[in-house]
Amino acid sequence: MIGLMREYQEHDDVPICIHCSAGCGRTGAICAIDYTWNLLKAGKIPEDFNVFRLIQEMRTQRHSAVQTKEQYELVHRAISQLFEKQLQLLESPTNSEIHGGMVRTTPTLPHTTLHYTTPTLHYPYTTL
Repeated sequence: MIGLMREYQEHDDVPICIHCSAGCGRTGAICAIDYTWNLLKAGKIPEDFNVFRLIQEMRTQRHSAVQTKEQYELVHRAISQLFEKQLQLLESPTNSEIHGGMVRTTPTLPHTTLHYTTPTLHYPYTTL
């Protein structure tokens, strides 16, 4: 969904306006995914990147960002897929992608090995 929205933008640095009914849970999930995607594209993912800490940091700016276990799992799965896609690009023979007819070099990630594991969910909220 984010990729589809970004296709219609002329520039990647233009923010997307996102809002669900309260502007917390679903909005926070999309923001976390989009923020991570932008970090990946810019080659600015810290070596100690952690989805849980990212959401905790977001919650300092917007209380209840990513509200449910399902939203957290969605964020985690989507970010894992973004990392996998980025690693595939980095491992490609040319290490570049074609975008709008122009070749753009893909930013490199820090020299760490990423392994996907099933996340242990540290979810601070209980359901009623």
